[in-house]
Amino acid sequence: MEEAVTQQRINPLLERVRMPGETFTLPSGGIFYTNGELDPSVHNAEVRVNPMTALDEIVMKTPDMLFSGDAVREVFARCIPSVIKSDRLLAKDVDFLLVCLRKVSYGNTMRLEQTHNCNGAKPHKYDVDITTFIQKTKRIDPTKVPTQFCATMPNGEKVYLEPIRFGHLIEVLQITKDENEGHQKPEQIRDRMIDSMTNVITRVDEVDDKEMIREWLRVITPEFYRIINDKMDDTIDWGTSFRASLKCHDCGKFFPVDMPLNPLAFFT
Repeated sequence: MEEAVTQQRINPLLERVRMPGETFTLPSGGIFYTNGELDPSVHNAEVRVNPMTALDEIVMKTPDMLFSGDAVREVFARCIPSVIKSDRLLAKDVDFLLVCLRKVSYGNTMRLEQTHNCNGAKPHKYDVDITTFIQKTKRIDPTKVPTQFCATMPNGEKVYLEPIRFGHLIEVLQITKDENEGHQKPEQIRDRMIDSMTNVITRVDEVDDKEMIREWLRVITPEFYRIINDKMDDTIDWGTSFRASLKCHDCGKFFPVDMPLNPLAFFT
């Protein structure tokens, strides 16, 4: 009796609507990804970004899913499969990938309505070339990481930092929302602040135990905190700038505008 052969049906409709993706290099260069954040096949921090579907667009515009981070987790899993742990990506890499996702899904331009502050200005629609955001993205210089992400304390201790990760940023945003709604007590705010700082400290000298670092943060002086915070400010000078320059349709002068990265407005 001949063995039945089952042939897989190919849906021609899917082939007609499938859009090609593009490959982009993460601005972090993947320097901080050592725990399986990216698929092992990724080289030189180059990841493939595929276009979103209509379902993905709905997910990206669902407020509850955005606030919890689930929207990015779900859409990245489908559209950027080489990202294995989206929560562990650096937040600035996620911002960059959102721009790339916007580009491959909707094209190179984004339309927004703005009103200049000149006399008699009216609201107008402007087209912004979002490819410039990708081209002008500032990348981390790997040769400067040892000094850029290290703070020396007055007692000689060295604090090694990393940029904030997406999952930790979501936690901070949720905490901020609770604080604004009056749900947090002072001691809770203090603990949350220590947790947030612990998340960006990889080690103090040779100690990388997070609980030990928390204990250390509870007893250091305000001067230590200031030095760490100043160094943290120094570590954010990279990634994508979302500022565009528009030419006013009324007076003809150029004026700056910050593009909305919030997916509720960005993915339209």
